[in-house]
Amino acid sequence: MTRALNLLTVTWPARVGGSVDGNLSYARKVLAAAPRDRRLILCFPEHFLLAGVEDTGCSAPLLRPVADAVATLRDACRGIDGPVFLPALTEDDDGIAVTTPCISDAGETVAQTAKRHVWPRTPTLDAFEFGAGPRATPALGECNGPRIGVQMCFDVNWPGGWAALARSGADLSLFPSAYPGGFALRVRAWETGIPIAAAVLRDGPSPVVDITGETLALRSAAENAVPFPLNLNRARVHLDH
Repeated sequence: MTRALNLLTVTWPARVGGSVDGNLSYARKVLAAAPRDRRLILCFPEHFLLAGVEDTGCSAPLLRPVADAVATLRDACRGIDGPVFLPALTEDDDGIAVTTPCISDAGETVAQTAKRHVWPRTPTLDAFEFGAGPRATPALGECNGPRIGVQMCFDVNWPGGWAALARSGADLSLFPSAYPGGFALRVRAWETGIPIAAAVLRDGPSPVVDITGETLALRSAAENAVPFPLNLNRARVHLDH
């Protein structure tokens, strides 16, 4: 039997941004417009709540507004049949990290992945995006159905996290990112045999990549309320005659 996913990967419009409140307003509109008549997997881009916000190297003033915004979006996720992925800055005893929690239709975190390779904001590599640090967390989260992994933005340049997803039996990898990933993203799909769906900032586009490395779609912001059907009932087979 064919297994199909309805992907709603959000492409963040370049015209939106500049403040956490402004980004929160647009994110709530996306969630309100999301279809309720089918099961979805919905993913926002990396740093979508900080789109257009200047990276001063000090994230402390941003942590509380971002946390409050994520709490608001958790409530807005209620009623969506399927997991919603909300990348955000978070802080714990180990410092600041870029995380992607998986939110259930009850508004609860059921899995969370942290970015392994943060973007260097200085040529000397002594400071990173919004003061965040690298993390190593489980690569795979399962949310009432397909096994979904997450790799974020700069992670596309290192194969280790993607290989961990393949070993864990992931059905799909989400790629919340500040950029589309280019040819490297297609390579990761081919290497792992896992389809990849990106959610990208600044008009994207947000690619959906098949297990063969073929780009199936380049999603624009105009499609933020239109799910993309992805067939998971596929495998690569080598026949040696």
